[in-house]
Amino acid sequence: MLKLVCASCGSDLTTPVKVAPFTQYGPYCQDTESPVPEGFIVQWETEDSVPVYYPDGNTIRRHISPAGAISAHPKDVIRDQIHSFGNDYGCCGSDGNDGNNRACSCGTIVGTEWSDCWTQAEVRFLPESASIIQISD
Repeated sequence: MLKLVCASCGSDLTTPVKVAPFTQYGPYCQDTESPVPEGFIVQWETEDSVPVYYPDGNTIRRHISPAGAISAHPKDVIRDQIHSFGNDYGCCGSDGNDGNNRACSCGTIVGTEWSDCWTQAEVRFLPESASIIQISD
């Protein structure tokens, strides 16, 4: 078994989890459901970004997370250890549209949560802010 810990203070960010292959990440899940199976984490091999098209013909890429980011099911995240941070908007939860919105209790920015009524349910940790450590079974 593994767990994610804050790279700055060492506090646990998740309960014990296993690593699932990226093929287990389900990007087409229903709103409010998680693309990550409960009890697992999924690590992104590449940057996650999407194109944004403007009416004037310009296109930019919207950066979602860097390569190495770690996605977790919200039920596996220790809620007492992370809190809302920065621009954290949404109607029923966090929509994640404004980037990183979660910090560890030590103050380190650890990632982004999506938990609004019209988004999937996921917490994605930054690779430089969360470390995967082995724990005894």
